[in-house]
Amino acid sequence: MSTNAIRTQPTPPTQPPPPPGPLGPTSPGAVTVRILVWQPDLRHTAHAGIATAIGAYLRPLPIAQAISVTVVRCRNRADVIAALAHSADIVVVTCHSTWQDGTLTALLGTDLQDLTGLIRAHAVILDSCWLATTPAQATALTAHPTPVAACSTETRFKNSPLLIGPLLADLAARAPTSDWRTALNQALAHAHATAMQQLATIGITAAQQRHAIDEWDAWEVLP
Repeated sequence: MSTNAIRTQPTPPTQPPPPPGPLGPTSPGAVTVRILVWQPDLRHTAHAGIATAIGAYLRPLPIAQAISVTVVRCRNRADVIAALAHSADIVVVTCHSTWQDGTLTALLGTDLQDLTGLIRAHAVILDSCWLATTPAQATALTAHPTPVAACSTETRFKNSPLLIGPLLADLAARAPTSDWRTALNQALAHAHATAMQQLATIGITAAQQRHAIDEWDAWEVLP
């Protein structure tokens, strides 16, 4: 299978995975990307649609030859835990968040405390309505100190791929690197500019354009 294939991985087994081990150095080969999608049943298609749109953006690009993307559709907590047993250069999470009294309590249908330290990647992209979440909550999800790009406002399904697609392409073009935080910051700035250029081509109203700009402006790399 060529390295630019966008693969959908079967639902992971439900048995508990082994504890996360250390993440090795960036491979000089294809940059590995795992996109975790929350899809508890067939009615929930929006997040899978985001992954499809990201793949459609990446596929015709020259950099696509250097990216290996796997989409993992998670139906329940066991699927999520099993999926996170696998490391990647870049992990993308796209899903609804669960909130209680203004505090984030769950991500990917799983209690936040159960996800602590499970994400093993060189960079993480969280597309999950990351509203009142503190940087400490986000960075606690990673097994090692890892730069995390997240949005501090509610994201919309049409807007996310327009930013995440260019972000992945630019970030992959900067790998391998010994400074993923700088690479992620630079890639996010480039992706923001690219998304802005696409506004005139996607057929949305002026009000929708303003919302998209506000949303993209709210993305940042957490400290």
